[in-house]
Amino acid sequence: MASKVTSKRMPTHRLERGLTTAGMALTLGRHIMGGVARDVLQGQRPDIARAALTPQSLTDVVGSLKTLRGAAMKFGQLVSLDDSLVLSPELAQIFAQLRADGYAMPPKQLKSVLTAQWGAGWHRQFARFDPVPFAAASIGQVHRAQLHDGRDVAVKVQFPDVDRTLHGDLASLRRILKTSHLLPKGFDLEYYMDLCTDQLVQETDYQREADNIARMRRLFAGHRGVIIPQVMQDLSTPAILTMTYEQGHDLSHLRDMPMGQRGAIARILLDVVLAEIFDHGFVQSDPNLANFKVSMDGTSLILLDFGSCVTVHPDTGRLYRDMAAAVVARNRAQLWDVFDRAGLFPADLTPADRDWIADVMDTALGDVSDQGWVNFATAQVFDHLDVNDIARYSRMVPAGRVAGDFIFIQRKLAGLVFFLRSLGGDVPILPLVSKHLRDT
Repeated sequence: MASKVTSKRMPTHRLERGLTTAGMALTLGRHIMGGVARDVLQGQRPDIARAALTPQSLTDVVGSLKTLRGAAMKFGQLVSLDDSLVLSPELAQIFAQLRADGYAMPPKQLKSVLTAQWGAGWHRQFARFDPVPFAAASIGQVHRAQLHDGRDVAVKVQFPDVDRTLHGDLASLRRILKTSHLLPKGFDLEYYMDLCTDQLVQETDYQREADNIARMRRLFAGHRGVIIPQVMQDLSTPAILTMTYEQGHDLSHLRDMPMGQRGAIARILLDVVLAEIFDHGFVQSDPNLANFKVSMDGTSLILLDFGSCVTVHPDTGRLYRDMAAAVVARNRAQLWDVFDRAGLFPADLTPADRDWIADVMDTALGDVSDQGWVNFATAQVFDHLDVNDIARYSRMVPAGRVAGDFIFIQRKLAGLVFFLRSLGGDVPILPLVSKHLRDT
């Protein structure tokens, strides 16, 4: 969910959105030509990439990509880690700003969508309906309302014609990325754009999301410390998803809690993700930590937003079990072999890069105490992960195509690790991993 929501009419027609994208392409082209001309006049070799990355150019690109919000955000989510890995810092900056600044429909457009879905007089179903959204995501916005029986609900409203305009938006994004000179050399854009398309199409299906929520409620029914909303089917449509409103604090609130309480929630968070991968084979794969909240009493974790879920393929499940077994054994050679057999290394690793990877693995395994706990406040592995070393991470793109479910799960795990780092404190990594390995 976005942290800042600005009201702006969402373009609904493909032509309208296409003209916006075309305008951005022309603007980007103007910036590039101007920069190249300056290089030539100054007797320098023209640098197209540098010319495309001026502050004004980035500002214009961000402004236009907001109209392609779902497509742009999903692609950025797919290929980036901690905002900067794999992507250039400039392109990472664009996607980071897209996540921070959300657009929402103005009241008139919102009313039109609700009337089309619920019919005239829809407001009579509620004792109260807040027309100002409390959150805006990549393809919709969320409102708080209250039923006549006193129950609070969250109403997720999809932006108009998202499903119809999605493929045009993705085609526009593909053209932009091809001409932006911002992607790593050898990056298989078509393959990853196809993965992005498949995932986004699923997210536009609110009935599918309702089914995902019901499935997760069944899977975690006996899981202590986990709260999942309940869908209100009679108030849900293909473009509206209504569910119980579960009040809680953002995860950032944990930093103000005592260390013991922080550790308890961190363990629940990690346990949920491991259960999804190893026990249930079904993962809520959106890495946005805003999809989790802490209950008001600070004892439970609230899970939100199930539009982006993946079923763990048997091959991916085996890969994670092999990785986990190597980590539990704290055996770097075994872990290296798992990565190598899975094709997760680049085609041509330089000796320096091989040494760096080995050092990262050794340090990470060394951060695990004899009892299997990791103190994320003092873990030394983060000293090796310089997110500004974009040249190194660009070389780390795997030689082959990586399975989509693995990519989305890895993205979520990476976000979880960096969040645990921000919390600090000890987490029983190996005991939790060992428990789930035994249960599968």
